[in-house]
Amino acid sequence: MAAILQIPATVDVTLVRGDEFSWSMVFSADLTSYTFTAGIYNASLTTYASIVTPSLTVTVSSSTPKTTTVVASVVETQTGSLLAAGNYRWWLRWVSPGGVTRTVVSGQFIANAP
Repeated sequence: MAAILQIPATVDVTLVRGDEFSWSMVFSADLTSYTFTAGIYNASLTTYASIVTPSLTVTVSSSTPKTTTVVASVVETQTGSLLAAGNYRWWLRWVSPGGVTRTVVSGQFIANAP
């Protein structure tokens, strides 16, 4: 039986609570007109309303006809508010100029004690 999969790439993030952190992702496409959102949520809760506020900051740091580099970041106050025992996950979505939303990257988001 054939299967069609459209699932995000898995990238797990581990950091120290209270630290500022950023990471870059390079996509093999020109995504200049796309918009990006990212968030952290507590996977232990059963509702999607469990998103941790504020969300990750996402910026497009460079774009050429062949690649786009996207940077996600969190500041000290954001990581400091995470509980060490929390089962957190994160996601990155893009919205194409035509309005199609796709979750392209997700994974565990682990905040260790200092």
